Amino acid sequence: LEIIFSPSSVPAEGEHKLLQYIKSNPEYSYTIYGLDADLIFLMLATGLNNIYLIYYSHYFLYFYNLLHIILIIF
Repeated sequence: LEIIFSPSSVPAEGEHKLLQYIKSNPEYSYTIYGLDADLIFLMLATGLNNIYLIYYSHYFLYFYNLLHIILIIF
């Protein structure tokens, strides 16, 4: 496990700093947690298949619970 801290004094947005690091080290696997659409699309744009994105959505839980309630009723 390696944690890299890049402060706001280093120019560029966080997503772009992350993308630059990943592109310069493609031999590693990456797990990224984020809700930002920019982050999702930038990671998809790398073309790498060793990036795992963890995404939490309240909408998924809402529809899952709704479906669960519907199944219980019927």
